[in-house]
Amino acid sequence: MLHHLVQLGISPWEKAVRTAAVYAAILGLLHLSGKRSLAQLNCATFMSPRLARMLQGSATTVTEDGTIDDAALTRLNEIDAKLASR
Repeated sequence: MLHHLVQLGISPWEKAVRTAAVYAAILGLLHLSGKRSLAQLNCATFMSPRLARMLQGSATTVTEDGTIDDAALTRLNEIDAKLASR
């Protein structure tokens, strides 16, 4: 598989020119966008709202006032229960 990444059927000079062109384009876009707009970006900016909701998740309370909520524990799998109890 690595062979296909290295040998693309183009000359080394063309690879170098393409790489330099992409690098220059990225630098140009970053320069045009400015430091303030870059500081406001984060990973979640590029995620879809659905994916962001899936990754964020929600809290599950398994104990309340010293009693264990059996319904909440059944929603958790065995690994989640072990991690939550630590």
